[in-house]
Parts: sequence; structure tokens; C-alpha cells
Amino acid sequence: MSNNDKNHTTNPHDTVISKNVEGGLESPSDKHARIYSSDHLNEVVPHQTDEIILEREKSNTRRHVHRAQSFDKENAQKALFTPVFMKQCIVMSLWFFTSFASIVLNKYLLSTLDVDASLLGACQIVMTTFFGSIVMYVPYICNLTSRKRHKKMENFNRFQFYKTMSILGWLRCGAVICSVIGLKYVAVSFSETIKSSAPLFTALFAYFLLKEYSGIYVNLSLMPIMFGLAISTYTELSFNMTGFLAACTNNILDCIQNVFSKKLLCGDDMKFSPLELQFYTSVAATVVQVPLWFFFIDLTTKWETTDSYVASMLLFNGVVFYLQSLFAYSLMSLISPVTFSVSNTVKRAGLIWFSILVFGNKVTLLNLFGTVLVVAGVFLYQRARMMEQHKRDQMIVEEKLNHGNKEKGKLLI
Repeated sequence: MSNNDKNHTTNPHDTVISKNVEGGLESPSDKHARIYSSDHLNEVVPHQTDEIILEREKSNTRRHVHRAQSFDKENAQKALFTPVFMKQCIVMSLWFFTSFASIVLNKYLLSTLDVDASLLGACQIVMTTFFGSIVMYVPYICNLTSRKRHKKMENFNRFQFYKTMSILGWLRCGAVICSVIGLKYVAVSFSETIKSSAPLFTALFAYFLLKEYSGIYVNLSLMPIMFGLAISTYTELSFNMTGFLAACTNNILDCIQNVFSKKLLCGDDMKFSPLELQFYTSVAATVVQVPLWFFFIDLTTKWETTDSYVASMLLFNGVVFYLQSLFAYSLMSLISPVTFSVSNTVKRAGLIWFSILVFGNKVTLLNLFGTVLVVAGVFLYQRARMMEQHKRDQMIVEEKLNHGNKEKGKLLI
């Protein structure tokens, strides 16, 4: 047999395929084998092969995503009683309890014992600084812990550190003072209703200062918050303009402070533990308050005219306030911002009803309807934000998938 005959020897597999194709008897399996056969890739239209391969890639990706979602659901069910979940529940319960205790003590001191709002705010800041320093440095002094964590602070940019803490100091000082002033002049339920409208202030702040635009569902969810707050304000029996403005200012300062705190708890450049962040912000707030004490507030005279019972209640209130802020920072470091925001909304709703029962605040049906509108609007807002975030994540995944498929198509061509 000559070399030419050898070169033109027909492959039996090729003969079968050609006969089937000519006779119209090609089966789907034969067609699939012909397309992906290495001997006949040159005979197939390249674009048809690329489309089939890309379709398979998309199908595999969808299958992997479905498996991942099923796996996440199974893991979520199994993770209900993990140590991390139990820790989150315990810290959240303690945060709720100390928040309830703090709001009751604040209202009792301001309304019943007629304590000055500036004195109460100063005691809270000083007590958090005092207890924070004990928790931070006493274990180190007693050789119960190493100094490794404190040495880590030396690696940070000192100017950036002092700048950040100065901002947080002003924010925390202003938030504490505005909070106690608001409680001094308005009912607890009304004050907490204003604080529950934090998403509205956050959205306005992001729109005017950061130029961040929310989706249609988020904007629609803000409508019941605005209407509910307007109804509650108009029908509030204990309405006072000073208390209303103080509560709104406290709301805005809290929103900005939470953003800074979350960044410092989970940041890359500067990352603090809840104990450290609570202590450093308390020190910064104390430094900010010192000039105010000397130039605007005569704390010495006010403290000398305070009897032992009021003094003991102020000290006890300072301890509860310290624990509340510590548990808040701890919970912030354990859960996501969305979960923390939802938890804060639940806490606010509980405080509103709790204060009505404890203090016997007089509320009308219209006022109650406005409060319910605010709380419901906040829950809708959280749901809308989660939906928008889910859509953004899906768009990012699809963009990466399409980009990867295009790159594979170029390589095949």
C-alpha cells in the first residue's frame, strides 16, 4: 500500500458519521460526539461550538449557585445553636436589658429627681471613661494580660488616630447631651419614636452630602416613616420644640457615629476591639466636655447641692450607661450592619411600648397610629435595602460571569 493510500485511509468512525448525516439519520448522541470530537472540530462552525460551550458554562454556573444556596440554607439551619450564635443572642439580650434600664433611670433622674441634664450627661461620660480605663489597664497592671494589643496602636498613623477620635469625641458628647435634653422635655415614647426614624435621616444625609441615590423601593419605604413621624409630632401631648430639636439632633449624631464606629471595628487601617473603641471615644468625649464645664456649666456647685441618694443614683446610672455602650459596641462587632439596624429598630419599638406602660404616658389613637407607621416603615426600609443589596450582588456576579465567558470565547476562536 502506498503512502498516499495510507494518508487517505478512511476512519470507520468518520464513515459512520458521514452516512448518518447524509441519510438524515444522525442521532443526538452522534451529533454531540461529532461536535466535541477532536478529529472534527475544524469541520464544525466555530461560532456554533462556542455558543454550545458558553451555554454549558452558564448552566454549570447556575447549578453551582443553586447548590451553594442549598448548602447555605442547610448550614443556616445547623448554625442555630453554634457558640457564635449563642454569643450573639446573649450580647443582644444584655444590650436590650441595659437599654431599658438606662432609659428608665434617665427619665427618673430628669423628671422625678429634677437632675440637671448637663450634670447627668457629664456623669455618664466620666463614668464610662473611668470604668473603661479599669477594664483596659487594670488587667495589664496586674499582669493578667500582655501588652501586645496596646503596642499595636503605635503602628497606626497618630495624626489620623487623634483626628478620628476627636470627631468621635464631639459626636458622642453631643449625642449624650442632646439625648438627655430630649428626655428632659418630651415623653420617652415620643423621643424613641423620633430616634426610630433614623433611616430617614440617614437617607437624607447620604443624598445631600454623599450624593448617594437610593432605589425606588427604599424611597417608597421612607414615606410611612415621614408620615408617621409627622402624625406623632402633631398629635404629641407633651410636645416641646426644645426637646424635639434635641432628639432630632441626637438622631443625626447617632447615625454618623454608628458609621464611624462600624468602620473602626471592622476596618483595615485602624481596627479596634469593642473595649478599646468604647474607652477611647469616652476619653475623647471627656476632653471635649472639660472646656464646657469650666465656661458654661458650674458642675462644682451642682454636685455640692446634690444629696447622697441622687449621687448614688447618678453613679448607678453611669454604670448602666457604660454597660449599654459596651454591649452595643460588642454586638456591632459580632453582626452585620443590617442585622444591627434591624435589632436597633426592634429595641426602639420595645422601648416605646415599655415606656408607655411604665411611665403611663397619655397617647391618642392617632398618635399611636403614627408610632406604628414609623416602626413599620423602618422594617420596610430594612427589607428594601436588603433587596437592593441582593440585586447589586447578582449584577456583580453576572458581570463577572459574562466577562469570564467572553474571555473563554476569545480563546476558543
